Amino acid sequence: MKTDHDFKNFYNETLLPELDIVEKKRFSILIQIALVSVFVLSFFGAYAYAFAFIWETPLLILLYIPTLAFAVLAAYKTFGIVIKNTSFYNYFKNNIIFKTIIYMNPALRFDKKFFIAKDEFFKSGIFKEEKVKYRGDDYVAGNLEEDVTIEFSELNIKYTDKATIKAKKTETMFLGIFYKARLPFIFPINFVIEPLNFNPSEEKGILYNTGNITFDAKFQIRILKKSYDYNPSLVLTDEFLNGIVQFSEKFLNEVHISFIENNIYAAIHHDKELFEPLVFSSNKKFDLIHMHYQDLSFPINLIKNIIINQALEELAA
Repeated sequence: MKTDHDFKNFYNETLLPELDIVEKKRFSILIQIALVSVFVLSFFGAYAYAFAFIWETPLLILLYIPTLAFAVLAAYKTFGIVIKNTSFYNYFKNNIIFKTIIYMNPALRFDKKFFIAKDEFFKSGIFKEEKVKYRGDDYVAGNLEEDVTIEFSELNIKYTDKATIKAKKTETMFLGIFYKARLPFIFPINFVIEPLNFNPSEEKGILYNTGNITFDAKFQIRILKKSYDYNPSLVLTDEFLNGIVQFSEKFLNEVHISFIENNIYAAIHHDKELFEPLVFSSNKKFDLIHMHYQDLSFPINLIKNIIINQALEELAA
């Protein structure tokens, strides 16, 4: 198992030279932004001077304030799109994020534009299927073990129905990383682990009381389906439940996990996009890159932690 010391060596030997190039490209972006800003301000400044001192109609300057405001707003809205189409952005993704993924597991592949399919997201049973605007990026997929595959990506899912947005007081259904692992055996029960008192927006499944005080203080379980007369406690052991709690305590983000047929799904909420390069400050910081490494390694460690659980191993028999 790789340690933080191992990653520090990888950072110094492999990523630092690449980050030097990233910073040169970032500096080039800043120069372009500065030049455009100077041009725009000079343009409006020249008109302001003309109105005030040449045409002596200073009040007409007010007519250009909405135009300037619109230009600033348009620049703000399109900034992210423009940055994502620069060599600076592509170099960071291909030479920092991708190489970090390969360092974690050479069997994984990365596509910065692809994302997990919509039907897989709703098949997880975590969220109710509704009309949404579905997009994402930073897709990672591959084999964890010979018979275990994993895939995950960032997703940004927004409601499109105005009544739903008004009722929920938010337009965001999910913003974060979504994971799927396919195992070589089928679970005798299908269930969802979610934050305590989480409302999935539909009456689906039966709430199950585990009797584990530590777990029940943070999470609730919805059993969606089970084999006839199967006792859920055979899978939902204290060892398994305590492992989920210990893992969740490492992160402040909201965590959902579901077990459907032979798949494990996990949805980890975040309040911003991940694995993105900084534009207005340096990316050449170990703590920053180490944070990306932790976010990338979390799903792999989570799935491994679940797979090695003794109760789940017994299901393969």
